[in-house]
Amino acid sequence: MSTRRFTSILITLVFLAAAATACNLPFINSEPSAETVASLTVASLTAMAADSGTEGLPTPTPEIIEPSDIPEAAPLSVAFVAPDGNAYYWNEYLNTPNQLTTTGDVRAAYVSPDGTLVALARSADESTYSLDVVNSDGTGLRTLVSPEAFAAFPRPVDALSSIPNQVEWLLDTHTIIMNTRITFEGPGSATGENLYLIDADDGSITAPISIPDAWFFRFTISPDGSKIAISLPEGIEIYNLDGSKLERKVLAYEFINTASEYAWVASPVWSADSQTLAAVVPPKEPFSDVVADSTVWLVSADGLSGEMTFSRKMTYTPDGFAFISPDLRKILYLTQLDPSSSGKYALNLSNLDGSDSYEYAVGSFFAGPVTWSTDSTKFYYYDNDTGAYMGQPGQAPQSLPDFSGVKTVEWIDGSRFIGASGTEGGWKLLLGTVGSATGVIYSTPASGESIIFTINR
Repeated sequence: MSTRRFTSILITLVFLAAAATACNLPFINSEPSAETVASLTVASLTAMAADSGTEGLPTPTPEIIEPSDIPEAAPLSVAFVAPDGNAYYWNEYLNTPNQLTTTGDVRAAYVSPDGTLVALARSADESTYSLDVVNSDGTGLRTLVSPEAFAAFPRPVDALSSIPNQVEWLLDTHTIIMNTRITFEGPGSATGENLYLIDADDGSITAPISIPDAWFFRFTISPDGSKIAISLPEGIEIYNLDGSKLERKVLAYEFINTASEYAWVASPVWSADSQTLAAVVPPKEPFSDVVADSTVWLVSADGLSGEMTFSRKMTYTPDGFAFISPDLRKILYLTQLDPSSSGKYALNLSNLDGSDSYEYAVGSFFAGPVTWSTDSTKFYYYDNDTGAYMGQPGQAPQSLPDFSGVKTVEWIDGSRFIGASGTEGGWKLLLGTVGSATGVIYSTPASGESIIFTINR
């Protein structure tokens, strides 16, 4: 049986177990009762009791995948929100995108792995949200999480609202995984304590993972969909989809002083076999006069082994300062040049163990993260002064004038990438292909908010 089929069966069993043993969502600080929540959701809002035990699901034994077990790849699909606030869908067989909404209240659109569904985060006032889903042809619009259900999710009594934070589709399923952001009057925010699984087909909601003591967390799903790395302000924990987790953190670090209201958490990169993670940790005081080294780590997902591969001075930025390749073999990182360089920085390339490090480019790189191609052979970066570039280890950077103004891209594979380009004359959603002309997926003369997009890769 293939890993993907195992994952699908596992998720089905989790949801069946949730339906059979569902219990009420915990509410704190005199929030609405669980019965109220159940009546407010569009579908039945159920939640599994958070299991913080240490008994994890057994790890599937790797299997040889026969050609007949490999499903046909879904067409490249893109969901995006245009400056008019409406959602659109495009795939590689469509000449023009399908417009999915006309209400102008969509904040983000998330396309499912098979390209058939688009989840929509919608709000007219930035504080009252719903999570809807629509078929990619524009039919079948329905609400998964109503504004009343968001309001009933656990949050402190002095919070203004709960709104969508991270929203992702689970591998090869119609299941959405989501956490929430809690907003307050004035500055400051936090994440809600629960990680929710939402079945877009039947509308059921479960909360298998609860982290009540966390001020802020982000999640990173393993490639096989069986594990979730939870990044906290002081380390990374590994959970299974049923809510069980490892006893120990796979990586621990000190709280990072960001000199701002947000908490820094690691952004780990999973290995293709879902057995290993790599992460970069900045020093505790990244803005001090004498800055300590950042550290690069390689750890096993079972928590039984790990090592610091190297340490080096790197320049911390909120948008990212070190970028690990998907194969966990290379890393790009920023270092600041001397003060006479007028704010210039070096983009350095090295092996993950710190060897063969060299200065790849010099420029103004505070514009967005560097992104690697899926096969780890190329990377995209943006210089505020000179524009967009394609980089490749051992080769000089290649200028990409069509992508002027595109601060970051999403890679489709080893040669194709998508980015949103905006100017005073309007916005474009561009499809770049190495060695070929740039394609235009969507173009509008409207100014205003940038195009926000997701792809099913």
